[in-house]
Amino acid sequence: MRARSGLWRIVAAAVCLGSICACAPAALRSPMPSGVPGFTIPNVHGLAGTGPGLGLRGQAPRRDEIPQLRTYGITDILIFKKQETKEVDREIGWLLAAGYQRDRIHTIPFPWKDMGAFRDNCALTVRALRLLRDLRADGSRGVYLHCTVGEDRTGYLAGLFRMLVDGWDEEQAFRRELCAHGFGDGNTAKPEWVKKAVLKELSPLYSRMAKLISSGRLKLDSLDEAVCDTEPEKTGTPPAGDRCY
Repeated sequence: MRARSGLWRIVAAAVCLGSICACAPAALRSPMPSGVPGFTIPNVHGLAGTGPGLGLRGQAPRRDEIPQLRTYGITDILIFKKQETKEVDREIGWLLAAGYQRDRIHTIPFPWKDMGAFRDNCALTVRALRLLRDLRADGSRGVYLHCTVGEDRTGYLAGLFRMLVDGWDEEQAFRRELCAHGFGDGNTAKPEWVKKAVLKELSPLYSRMAKLISSGRLKLDSLDEAVCDTEPEKTGTPPAGDRCY
């Protein structure tokens, strides 16, 4: 009986790992420290260097960490991830209990693997960038962007936002915003199969979206999903799906 119980624990752990801990995503913690005083939430950093509104990016907060966001002045939450189990619904419940209004909780179901068509992912990205722009343009609002661990999807969107707002180029944003905060193998402790999935799908998507910005087809004052109808070619220029290290 003990042997069966031990085997079950091993199987359950393997299933959990195989779905990015679909069993308990809240247990995942980024090793990247917060760069903003007063936060115990991992990987919290400023979203962009300019603009009238507050903007932060980081890991999904635990229930007991949500008051840190309110104290800082965060009025809106952007949950930038596809719901794998019930973690998005659970967080929405926590946020409502903490006093956030439902219309200040924004969800965009962006995947991190098995991503499918470029147009769908591009449209979700443009929608998220437009939301970040509009929230930060309102001086009375403060937005917090996160996925699950605050590294891959969060870094991807934050890097593109840096390009639009701060004028960073593709390589600069990739190194200073994505890699520096744990994107792909920027977090060397990340499981190898996760690194490979990010390298295969999310990193090339970043490069294609960055090309839309650097070519002038996607601008801060013109975030139209129609730009997604024509997919830019992947080029050999950095980072173009390259590794952080």
